[in-house]
Amino acid sequence: MRSIADLIPHRPPWSLVDRVLSVEGEVVIAEKRVSGGDPLLGGGGLHGLLVIEALAQTAACLMGARNEGRAGHRGYLVAARGWKFPSTARAGETVTLTARKVSELGGLHGFAGVATVGERVVGEGAMTFAVRFDDGVAATDRPPLALAGEGRGEGTSATAPATETETQAAAATRVDRG
Repeated sequence: MRSIADLIPHRPPWSLVDRVLSVEGEVVIAEKRVSGGDPLLGGGGLHGLLVIEALAQTAACLMGARNEGRAGHRGYLVAARGWKFPSTARAGETVTLTARKVSELGGLHGFAGVATVGERVVGEGAMTFAVRFDDGVAATDRPPLALAGEGRGEGTSATAPATETETQAAAATRVDRG
């Protein structure tokens, strides 16, 4: 199996997957060792948002494993739904991260994720990603999903480019928090 650095672009301290245990079919299983010295934890455990991020990186490992011989890939978390966090992983515990691909539509990929410590669930829910390989080929070898700001005027865009008026209106509604 390739190293984590070969599968996903994340680097410490934002790399939340320590090792990939298996990639079989549409399921990837990875581990995260929760360390008291981790700067992202702030003395606490692995809380909700970091559980989602760890599972998103686990799902990205599946896409990276399928990227053999290509230049790399970019994935964007576009939706997180139905998340529950019944407990927290604490320092010294190892979290098992399981992501299962459940749907696909062009460059959009749906995953179900669950994070456990032993039999104890620390987080579970659904994620949707827009995935694009750096060589411009979508993860399914279908035409790539054009993300906002990429290839304007070429192909189909997931979000239409903002007009100058829309950009000015958005800027006018921002609150300056100094």
